Amino acid sequence: MPTPPLAFDLGLRCAQALLCCSEPEAALAQLQALQPLLQRDRQRACWLQVQAQVLVEQQQSEQGLDCAQQALVLAGRVGDTATALLAAQRAAMALMRLDRLPEALALMAAEPPGLPQLPAEQRLYWLCDRALLFEHANLRTQSLAAYDRVIAEAEAQQRWLPAADACSNKAVALMYLGQLTASNTQVERSMALSRRAGVDGVGLLIDEMNLAGNWRDLGWFDRYLARAASLPAELHAAGLAVWAVNCEHDLAVAYAWLGRIDLTQRLLAPLDAATPEVMCAARLITRLRLARDFDARQLAPRPLALLDEIQVLLDRGGNRSGLLRQALAMERAVRAAPAEGAALLALIEAEALAQENLLAATSAARLRIGLLLSAGDGAAAAVAAQALLDRLAVHGPPPGTYAPALWWTASRALASQTPERAAQLVQLAADWIDQAASRVPPLYRSSFLQRNPINQAVLQAAAPLR
Repeated sequence: MPTPPLAFDLGLRCAQALLCCSEPEAALAQLQALQPLLQRDRQRACWLQVQAQVLVEQQQSEQGLDCAQQALVLAGRVGDTATALLAAQRAAMALMRLDRLPEALALMAAEPPGLPQLPAEQRLYWLCDRALLFEHANLRTQSLAAYDRVIAEAEAQQRWLPAADACSNKAVALMYLGQLTASNTQVERSMALSRRAGVDGVGLLIDEMNLAGNWRDLGWFDRYLARAASLPAELHAAGLAVWAVNCEHDLAVAYAWLGRIDLTQRLLAPLDAATPEVMCAARLITRLRLARDFDARQLAPRPLALLDEIQVLLDRGGNRSGLLRQALAMERAVRAAPAEGAALLALIEAEALAQENLLAATSAARLRIGLLLSAGDGAAAAVAAQALLDRLAVHGPPPGTYAPALWWTASRALASQTPERAAQLVQLAADWIDQAASRVPPLYRSSFLQRNPINQAVLQAAAPLR
């Protein structure tokens, strides 16, 4: 029979194995069975650290934080550096879930000297959690280097799935930072690593959706439609209903860009009652956004009522903050009186920039420029347009942005003060449309050129310049 210390060590490993197998209840039961064996502070620190991990995994963040903090004190008392590192990691994850981000970041801001001494798997997941924390705190630029550390560590250990996950997460961070080409590269790298780990088919659907979205944003409509048209059905069949709804929204946007609002409307039909409120809200916001940008009143015949309906859905779903709240605020602002709406959009733009979310900041800036023009404040519109162009000078329009719409809005704002620059932007938008048209399937080419109102306006303005 194992001695008490050995029995404790084996039991603790068993609890950790159960947690790895996604059996947190069994892990908790195993930990409770170990309590009578606790004799020393070192054992108590180890036990509390694992207990904290299980509780945090179960969304019991307050209790998990309490256990982690106790473990941290005990580990420090006995000089157990490894357990102290892990306890700090558990505390940081609990604090992150409690939205106490400054405290969480203080625990994992830098790689500690003792990190190399952790076992390989624990070292890898410490790095994973640190990158996740930076992303959650909207420190996306910092998260890029953190994800690179995860990828390097995972590849050194030949752990292809964690490496793939880190590449996928880095792609999302790059997307928010407006770096479309770099994001595209990371998605492709993630898929290659997943295949190396033996993942294929259903396991790659989400990455395929993200990659296809990048193709759409680049104007590669032939490649996009060839893959994306069947993706919603495949995601539904795989039991990934929320992702299927997201994919439908992406496809609906593509059809709007292609001038086929009829297909957009079909894709954005009401969702069934079992769909999470947040996804229902996202669908209505998509309808409002496309109705506004593409003169498609049929998508949102009663926009003010839709705004109120979205607010109810977000409140009911517990989502009062974040990206959807920001998107709803934009839709309210753009429908306010021009001067008032422009002021509101300036606040949203500043908030998005502080969060390193160039997608939302770009949307808010473009809408604000339009409202400033409507308010007759051409000077302010020109300043805002130049600031937006300066921000996008390196990487171009961010993902999710219809590039010609951005350049067209900026050209209108600069037309009176710098007509040469305005003409260049019109030409840039027209060239993008021409290049994209060569990659639009024949079925959609006519509607793309003649029924997309942004394309019509750009091509009409560009005609005398050619």
